[in-house]
Amino acid sequence: MSKILPTIGPKTEKIEDIKKVMGFCDFLRLNGTHNTLDWHEKISKIIKLINPTTKILFDLPGIKPRTANKSKLEINFNDKVVFYFGKYPKKIDGIKIKTTRALPLMKKKNKYFSVSDGKFLFYFKKRYKNYIIGKSLSKFTLLTKQGLNILHSKYNEKKQLKIYLKFLEKCKKKVKFDAVGLSFVQTGMVTKLIKSKFHNLAIISKIENSEGLKNLKSICQNSDGIMIDRGDLAAEIGDEKLFDSILEISNECNKHCIPLIMATENLGSMLTKNSPNKSEIISLGFSNLLKVDRIMLSEETAISNNWKRTLKWLNKYLISLEKKQTQKTQTKKGDFFWEIFKSINNIPVILFTKKGYAINNILKVNQNAEFFVFTDSNKVNTVSKLRANVHSIMTDKFENTNLNNFISKNIKRNIKLLFKNSSNAILVYVANPRKNSRANTLQFISKQDYK
Repeated sequence: MSKILPTIGPKTEKIEDIKKVMGFCDFLRLNGTHNTLDWHEKISKIIKLINPTTKILFDLPGIKPRTANKSKLEINFNDKVVFYFGKYPKKIDGIKIKTTRALPLMKKKNKYFSVSDGKFLFYFKKRYKNYIIGKSLSKFTLLTKQGLNILHSKYNEKKQLKIYLKFLEKCKKKVKFDAVGLSFVQTGMVTKLIKSKFHNLAIISKIENSEGLKNLKSICQNSDGIMIDRGDLAAEIGDEKLFDSILEISNECNKHCIPLIMATENLGSMLTKNSPNKSEIISLGFSNLLKVDRIMLSEETAISNNWKRTLKWLNKYLISLEKKQTQKTQTKKGDFFWEIFKSINNIPVILFTKKGYAINNILKVNQNAEFFVFTDSNKVNTVSKLRANVHSIMTDKFENTNLNNFISKNIKRNIKLLFKNSSNAILVYVANPRKNSRANTLQFISKQDYK
């Protein structure tokens, strides 16, 4: 079952509220992009004081440019907006919004860019070294510290590493945390260097642009976990590529056996409503199918008055998914034995069977298994010969009183056939260890055992 990863913020900063949040999980997130370092120091100490075993993920402010407006700004449809870093572009007309970081390089010419995780689009008019000009395609309120996303962006990794190391050195003696979240990781180089300097920290890499996707394998190899920031990722690669990219990231995490966190707008509708919308429920179900380890809540628990109801709803929903999954996977007595064959590939199965039930049990979990069936039943022999991947051999009547000798004798007679393509095999038979008792038996055997 997926677990919850809530973010502590202004709405959950009181001691009694932190205790309530901790009642739902054993891992909390702090977002270094928001609030002061002193605030994070205070909150992290409270968390550890309440329960020293609770883990803290500290998301570092990264290289992505954010808006530096100190108050809300009203943007109207067709407004000309200039996002700039550094020197003020005096000769350019329009609403001017400073950014906290330099703008990234663009690998391709774009028609659009966006702010706030792709929520608000701008038509791309012009691009200069330190600023871009866009025409707003909607009317909206721009909050403070909103991220700027440009399709097919590429960031300077040396600057990125410098930003992370400077911030870590600044906060390591103040803020108590166990894991660090790195945004816009593009190769395994950044994570590898940070791991070498901070051995005790778990490194969580956030995949948020096309460069990160391209180098996914090296990032997974050098990370302790991966976070999919769906908002930034969709805004950077295009909405139409998001679904396939999530599958790709999930598969790579499985290959490297590292945890996966699903982030951004998991329950965004519950900021103002008492229950989620249908799209969010389906999305959570999809995350469950992918076996996502943590469902991250950011605004939902950091700045929402509805955070208690949100946590209760998600916890109840995840428990219900676990119950359904348990009911589906609950097996009858002895069925767990056949689950072993799911992982058996490229090695033949030698099966001694009277009624052929074992063939069906194995094929239910592994349709590609190659069989050599030994049976004293004419019917089983006939049906087995119909199967494409089964070689059936008729035997004398099974010698239950001396079954081991009977099996060995038949294997030796057919040794060339059985070990034609492999020097090893899986031997399966039903033994009778005592009166009125039967047991499925599996052995790993080698050709050398029967010479």
